[in-house]
Amino acid sequence: MTDVKITNIQFSALAALWTQPSSGVPNTYFTNVLKVDLPKDAREKLRAAKLIEVVQERKNGPIRAIKLTSAGRARLRAEAKLPPPDRPGTGDRVLRALVSAFNDHLDNSRNLPELLDGAPTEGDSTTASAVADREDMRDRIRKAYGAVTRRPGAWVMLDKVREALGPADRADVDKALLELSRETGVDFIPESNQKVLTDEERAAALSFGNQDVHLLSIRS
Repeated sequence: MTDVKITNIQFSALAALWTQPSSGVPNTYFTNVLKVDLPKDAREKLRAAKLIEVVQERKNGPIRAIKLTSAGRARLRAEAKLPPPDRPGTGDRVLRALVSAFNDHLDNSRNLPELLDGAPTEGDSTTASAVADREDMRDRIRKAYGAVTRRPGAWVMLDKVREALGPADRADVDKALLELSRETGVDFIPESNQKVLTDEERAAALSFGNQDVHLLSIRS
């Protein structure tokens, strides 16, 4: 279904997700923040086409986050070059023009916040040893996650993972976590009730652009 026709609202959804961290946004982001409705059928068509990932702890369970995939970023780039369908309004045309202006800077592996922050990609390193070090740190994080949870996919506070990881440079850990966020089956979300966070949980949060995330899930 990768050739599914993209409507204006679906293009807007892909563009909105691209402006947010790669960890995704809560399901309520569209209605509570953007004040627009992303209909279920429109969302499910994007999911079926693998342009977005809908994060759920179980099938038909509550949606914890919606993420833009690499295929979604690539489709966004392609769609921005095309005339908008469905009798677009001024807002639709302006949005496509803005995304098109970014086209040369779009990156299929990163969303806009990481792109602006200069978050690393697999090709950024200039030495084989640096790549190996990052891969080793990602492996250590996976093992630390497994040590504090009973099953793959469970949501775990990042402070627990950092504690299980042991002594490590904070910058190196954060860089590895950002790289993990782009892997399939790895998800980060913010704590929905910020009032319940402890000082330790706040300090352990990972920053994605202008958003802090506190929970990690690794399904594979």
